[in-house]
Amino acid sequence: MSKKFFLEDLFPNKKNLSDDTASIVDQEIRRIADSVYVDAQKMLKKYSKQLKRVAEALLEYETLDGKQINDLCKGLKISIKKSDDNDNSPKAKKPKRRAGIPSTSAKQTIVTNEIDNS
Repeated sequence: MSKKFFLEDLFPNKKNLSDDTASIVDQEIRRIADSVYVDAQKMLKKYSKQLKRVAEALLEYETLDGKQINDLCKGLKISIKKSDDNDNSPKAKKPKRRAGIPSTSAKQTIVTNEIDNS
């Protein structure tokens, strides 16, 4: 679905331009947008192999740095070590074990991990 773009869409309450001038502006905006669109299509087509390599690597490794992306674009293979427990990267602390979470019911009972055998 294509909607024709008019300058009036951006400034509906302003009528500072004549219809002819607004039409010229609309045509120029359309020309620029079409040109940029064609350029983007050409770039995606030209670099589709590199784009596919980077996309596949991101699916596998989730994150890449600039050097890895450059290597992929040059057609080189990259090797990323899977996370080991021996690395020095910061880890999230394990939460403290708690007895339970207070209930918000009208009885004000407390929920615990203990089993009631009564």
